[in-house]
Amino acid sequence: MKRQNKAWDARLRATSRIVTRRQRNRHVVAGLTLSTVLLAIAGLAVDLWFAPALTPLACYGPATASGIALLAFLFSKRLWVTLPPGL
Repeated sequence: MKRQNKAWDARLRATSRIVTRRQRNRHVVAGLTLSTVLLAIAGLAVDLWFAPALTPLACYGPATASGIALLAFLFSKRLWVTLPPGL
């Protein structure tokens, strides 16, 4: 092997020992799921009982925003967190 390949191979072997795993930020996902469901239920309850035109929108709007943020945390790998080594 050439000298350049040896240095590259040594660097590759040194970095291959460090394993990083990424997973969803479970605390944020659980909080967003809970807020989305509770806001949607509250909006539905207000819509069924009181039925004014703009009051349910006060719950449906934040529920929609929370649901969009939840989908971002579920599907965007940039928002995942790195686990400490050894787990």
